[in-house]
Amino acid sequence: MVSGSFSRRLPARLTPRIVSSPRVSARRKLWVAPRPPSLGDLAAAFCLASLVLVVGCLTYVYVKGYLGSGSLVVGLTGDADACDVFDGRWVPDSSYPLYNSSECPFAERGFNCLANGRNDMDYLKWRWKPWRCDVPKFNVQDVLERLRGKRVVFVGDSMSRTQWESLICMLMTGVQDPNTVYEVNGKTISKTIRFLGVRFQTFNLSIEFFRSVFLVQQSLPPRHGPKRVRTTLKLDKMDDMSRNWFDSDVLIFNSGHWWTPSKLFDMGCYFQVGGALKLGMSIDSAFTIAVNTWASWVETMVDTNRTHVFFRTFEPSHWSGSNEKVCELTQHPLAEAKANDQTEFSEIIVEVVERMKVPVTVLNVTLMGAYRSDAHIGTWSHPSTVTDCSHWCLPGVPDAWNELVFSYLLVKGEFPHGGIKWDKISKPEKVVNRWADRSCAAVFLGAFLQLLLQLCDADRWSKFCVIPYHMAIRLITARMQFLGSPPLMIPMKSTRVPRRNQSTAKRRKDWIILTCVEHRSLLHHLPEAPATKAYSANTW
Repeated sequence: MVSGSFSRRLPARLTPRIVSSPRVSARRKLWVAPRPPSLGDLAAAFCLASLVLVVGCLTYVYVKGYLGSGSLVVGLTGDADACDVFDGRWVPDSSYPLYNSSECPFAERGFNCLANGRNDMDYLKWRWKPWRCDVPKFNVQDVLERLRGKRVVFVGDSMSRTQWESLICMLMTGVQDPNTVYEVNGKTISKTIRFLGVRFQTFNLSIEFFRSVFLVQQSLPPRHGPKRVRTTLKLDKMDDMSRNWFDSDVLIFNSGHWWTPSKLFDMGCYFQVGGALKLGMSIDSAFTIAVNTWASWVETMVDTNRTHVFFRTFEPSHWSGSNEKVCELTQHPLAEAKANDQTEFSEIIVEVVERMKVPVTVLNVTLMGAYRSDAHIGTWSHPSTVTDCSHWCLPGVPDAWNELVFSYLLVKGEFPHGGIKWDKISKPEKVVNRWADRSCAAVFLGAFLQLLLQLCDADRWSKFCVIPYHMAIRLITARMQFLGSPPLMIPMKSTRVPRRNQSTAKRRKDWIILTCVEHRSLLHHLPEAPATKAYSANTW
């Protein structure tokens, strides 16, 4: 049979005739005019897309969230994930210094440049400012409360002692009765004493310093050794005093300034591994072995769940001249970093820490000090006949090191204040925070589609889509709990859910809190509606 189609508006003789079989006609009609998708089809498609997004976000959190510890970069306020606090510049700040060395009984006279005759005070008015974030201002009362009952230990050379004195003077400004702060053995601060400990009696706080310039054991040479060998460094054994270090809450190391030919070979000190002398070993190789010995000791002896371990890199000096014995200070920080920084030592420290199995934070302060040719002791030493372009005046650069250490600890949520524990920022939470704004619109769309399904009474799609979607939401929110101000409440099940699904819903309303732009968090699941402003399905 032949079938044709005619236009009612045109004459039959002017209308083109289409001749085809019924089977061809049926196929062509199906292709030209397909059945329009129903509302349920569209809702199901968007709902499945939203489910894929949620599951993908969950997979990303679990897979990526635990890779790498980020121990080399300390993230503080601002763009924490992209901020290296050790990359920045010194900016003028009239609120500095944080203390007066002359009023601090634990500041060594040799580091008190003002008391030793320095007249200009410009070097005191500088604050370290990272490029991408800010270091919180040191709040002495807050730090003292959070350090109540703690033990802070510094281990290293005279640079470590400088940082130790700096921290004590910073904390002394928050103590009402200075007589409650004392050295535990009644000793006067001296560079030759191997142990110094200051106790803050009111806060049950101990700040201690152990002098260990090499970190490893220094001893007499083996028998029948060359006469030039007077002492040796046992690179595979830690200092005998290391047994007093690990039982602490904060443990800060440094080493490097004594690893020079003048303080080793010229003094008859050579390297030893096991029972064998290593007379031809270079200083860099020996330093690498020593740092690896230290790393093994930390991994086996230190409880890093309690103790926060730091290793500060080499502090630069500003000696000049052909023999590097000229010390000429500037009045302001340099515009470009320029110093004798012993970069190879810092690189060794970073490489060793990267391979460690426990969390250790590297305080990479080398660049910070390279700008400060104005902040060394110079000729304002004690006695004045000694010129010093290596050590720093107090107050000065070591204060910034302490600000970084304790800002890091407090921002990370350590040392709760007044019994209130800060929420620790875990790696998965950082990932979710970073992606929350990007995925919020899609998740909100999923919530809207759930309401749409319920309002339209799409029974078959509700059974297929609502339950898996809520399972994914429950799984994510069970892992991620964020605190925030009252957000927008959207009910995810209404009374229009089909009765056969009410057993799954447990005959109650579920709520999802969306905190997208204002609160910047993920989803918070509550079994009951809280007493905040809520929008029911009828509001839409």
